[in-house]
Amino acid sequence: MPRLLLCLICLCFWPGKNFASTEGARIDWGQAQRFELQRRIEAGQSLTLCSPLAVRQSVDWQFVASAPLAFSLYHRIGKQAQYAERRSRTKSLTARFEPVDAQTYCWNWTAPKGAAVQIQLLMRY
Repeated sequence: MPRLLLCLICLCFWPGKNFASTEGARIDWGQAQRFELQRRIEAGQSLTLCSPLAVRQSVDWQFVASAPLAFSLYHRIGKQAQYAERRSRTKSLTARFEPVDAQTYCWNWTAPKGAAVQIQLLMRY
């Protein structure tokens, strides 16, 4: 039994393996205060990008996807998500977000279960 448990623990932390259905990352704005990404989101998988933002620290953002996907922009209060934007099937969006609270905000895209989606996005503040 201990050997089986050790094997399961090793699998969960095996380098290069992603057993989770969501890929998440913190946004690195860099010196240009800009973030760009092109990524394939596998069928039924999600991509989540988060950044702490100050009050009124506006972010101009846009994305274009190869197929409709679910999108949300949110922050959490405890375990509860508070949505600033939420769409169930969209291929593109362009907007400006200006937070009213200092929080960590997350942009999330989820591909439909039947197909992978290519996404290209640009964010600036």
